[in-house]
Amino acid sequence: MFEEQEDVDTLVEGVEYTLSLLETDAFKKINATLLQVPICTNFRRTKQQLECVIRNMAATVFHPCGTAAMGPDPRKFVVDDALRVHGFKNLRVVDTSIFPWSVSGNLNAPTVMVAEKAADIIKTKLGY
Repeated sequence: MFEEQEDVDTLVEGVEYTLSLLETDAFKKINATLLQVPICTNFRRTKQQLECVIRNMAATVFHPCGTAAMGPDPRKFVVDDALRVHGFKNLRVVDTSIFPWSVSGNLNAPTVMVAEKAADIIKTKLGY
């Protein structure tokens, strides 16, 4: 995450806007306060401090996938079409990290699909 500085800058702007809401009457009425986290304390509340917090605490709520691309060229891809890791014997990746992009729904069913395919490939190799 955050390979592009623009992504971090966008989140900093979002956090700054959210923090400005704490100054509204509605939020003051309910005593809304910022949760203090014990990281990046060497900064005052500046863009630099917010960036530090974002870089250290941000996480995705999506199911990450597509991190071990499947393809024939070992210089560009992690696994081949039989899910074998290029350059290794008997090592396979059997999850949705082989997908080129994320699906729009939950990854449970696609993960099962990949596992079933891997089981078929391995059974065939073993002569079942």
